[in-house]
Amino acid sequence: MECEIVYFLIPRTGVAKSFAELALRFDPELKHLQASEHSMALEGQVAGDLPSSSTSP
Repeated sequence: MECEIVYFLIPRTGVAKSFAELALRFDPELKHLQASEHSMALEGQVAGDLPSSSTSP
């Protein structure tokens, strides 16, 4: 029997529009960077090069 078994996961509707968005949403390092960016913004030192926080849950 010559065949392959393939498993894959499909995100539910509304969870994420892409795998990149899903990765950003659950990336602990990004949350740390966003917190640092916020602190720097309060001090007037914001770099402004992080993705928008609209992907945060």
